[in-house]
Amino acid sequence: MVPSRLLLTGLYVVAGLLPVVLFPRVLGNRDKPGAVGLVLLLLGASVWSLGTAVVTMATTMPPAFVGENLTSLGAGILATGWVLVAAEYAGFLVPSRRTVGALLGVGVLPQQVAAWTNPIHHRYYRSLSPSASLTSVSADVGPAFWVFIVVGYTFFAVGFLVFLSEVLTSRSVRRQQSFALLLSTIPTILVGSISVFLVPEVSLSPFSFVGMVFIVTWALFRSDFLDIVPIARQELVENIRDPVVTLDEGGQVIDSNAAARELSPVGPDVTGVPAAEFFPDRTWQRAVRESSPGETDVAVTRDGQDRHFVADVSRLTDARGTERGRLVVLREVTRLKEREQQLRRQNERLDQFASMISHDLRNPLNAAQLRFSLVRDDATEEHAAAVERNLDRMERMIDDMLTVARAGTDVEDTEPVDLPTLVAEAWDTAETDGATLDSDLPATATVEADPSRLRNVFENLFRNAVDHNTAPVTVRVGTHRDGFYVEDDGSGIPDDEREDVFDRGFTTSDDGTGLGLSIVSDIVEGHGWEITVTEGESGGARFEIHTA
Repeated sequence: MVPSRLLLTGLYVVAGLLPVVLFPRVLGNRDKPGAVGLVLLLLGASVWSLGTAVVTMATTMPPAFVGENLTSLGAGILATGWVLVAAEYAGFLVPSRRTVGALLGVGVLPQQVAAWTNPIHHRYYRSLSPSASLTSVSADVGPAFWVFIVVGYTFFAVGFLVFLSEVLTSRSVRRQQSFALLLSTIPTILVGSISVFLVPEVSLSPFSFVGMVFIVTWALFRSDFLDIVPIARQELVENIRDPVVTLDEGGQVIDSNAAARELSPVGPDVTGVPAAEFFPDRTWQRAVRESSPGETDVAVTRDGQDRHFVADVSRLTDARGTERGRLVVLREVTRLKEREQQLRRQNERLDQFASMISHDLRNPLNAAQLRFSLVRDDATEEHAAAVERNLDRMERMIDDMLTVARAGTDVEDTEPVDLPTLVAEAWDTAETDGATLDSDLPATATVEADPSRLRNVFENLFRNAVDHNTAPVTVRVGTHRDGFYVEDDGSGIPDDEREDVFDRGFTTSDDGTGLGLSIVSDIVEGHGWEITVTEGESGGARFEIHTA
């Protein structure tokens, strides 16, 4: 039995007023994605229902004409709002006055101009008259009407396909949200079919669209699905080996991959879990809560084992640039940390061993030097010079051995070093008899380094220039584009030997230890720098240290 016209009109009015109760909720979330399009959805559903109420009650031509045009207006606004929600949801655009105006200019404005000016051209309605049936108006539509029907259905189809794509390509909470938005179209399709095939006398579409806007509102705001929009989805790959976690603005987990869930004591169902429960380790929590975007070292204890990670924390923003959460990618460095600890222990043992050997060698060496000083005057000059030369060589070897033991370790404590001052000090302590220092260093030249080790670099380079050239030798120190250099005006280093000069034990001198330049190379690499050897301006050897 078909309800009376008065009852049906009342139902249309109620349907038109129901969306109004959602406006406070939408306006309270107006900064969230989808809010602008949803406002149009609510407005369109309300206008459509109220326009249908006017049509139902109309018994004369003027109110019937107004009611039909209001119904068309509501349909156009509704279609525009739907495609706007979908476009913003997928991150295709940021709703602005210009964007909204452009969409309304396509889907609503021309339609309304054609509808309200129909008495002039009769392109929107060929004929329109009140009817005695519940439909109330008998309309013979024209070509302009069908044009805007195509536009409206195109808008709805685009929105439907966007949400369908999200359902097929997303997962977890994102898929649930997309599915809910896609389901909002089902009442419209079902009710529309019933209206056409079972009760053609009554338009049920206003009721279906009211149901639709309630579902969309729930999907966007009530479930907090849109705390993070799809920008995170493309970055979050389920099957990557690195643990990946997506957090919302409140620090709750909204998505994670299998590798991350294996680390968490919470279990497989982690959606909505606070980050503090997902990873109870305080270091991890502090990295997520306090660190600015970038990398932070964190440790996680799981099943009694300590695992080390580098947490790369990135802000997730929507199309407006508003922060919506954080994306945390954990790169495991447990083996690297273990290797670092092992190397640290080895270096400590090596340093202890070198110190012990040095101590044990220096004692007899000092005794030999003392005894030699007592008998030197009694020995011939030839033998005395040979003994003194070998004792000095042994002392240098001990010093080099200690330097080698410490030079290869990474430099951890650095400070700004005044290069002109350090170079002068190194020149004074190095054995540079018969050589001249020519410093081209700017007075303000500084470098971030370990001053003691950098001094060893200059001492060994100065000594190398003196030992491998015939006096007089001029040693020049200066800066270049990305570091500094030391060069001499001696005979230089042949091309075929330049690749070998930094090898430990390589020497072309009978009195050399073959350690000086290898020590230089180790110290330079310990600073994270590079060293190269080439030909100087005067044909001698030029060592360039690249610090940048």
